[in-house]
Order: sequence, then C-alpha cells, then structure tokens
Amino acid sequence: MRVDILLSKDDKVPAKIVDALQQELEKHVHKRYEDAIVRVRISSSKSVDVSGCDKDDKDKLLKIIEHVFYSDDWLPE
Repeated sequence: MRVDILLSKDDKVPAKIVDALQQELEKHVHKRYEDAIVRVRISSSKSVDVSGCDKDDKDKLLKIIEHVFYSDDWLPE
C-alpha cells in the first residue's frame, strides 16, 4: 500500500512543512496500516495517489489524509 502526496513547486512550500506533513501523515496512516509507504514530495503539479489497496481501504486513507490536511496542529511554528 502506498500513499503519494505531490505538492506544487509553484506554491513554494517550505521544506520544514513538507517534512512535518510527511511525519503527521505517517503517524496517522500507520495507526491503521503499519506497512503503508507514505511519501510527500514537491512536483510540477499537485496530486494525491493511493495505490496497492482495495476501494474501501483507499476511501479510509483518503479520509485520513483529508483530516490531516484540515488539521493545523502539526504545522511547525
């Protein structure tokens, strides 16, 4: 199972935010799917890709991702 989050380089997201997002996603995803691979990277476009799982697990993972994105308690100061 793999979760790939691509953030647009045009948004100029600082490296510390990318690292914090990856750590927070890993923390939440690994609670339910400990073998999942989570990657957050900078790319030419934005995307979220969940692969290597069935539709039910994909839906659960997308909800976890959404929860993390809407929460701001993981953002570094």
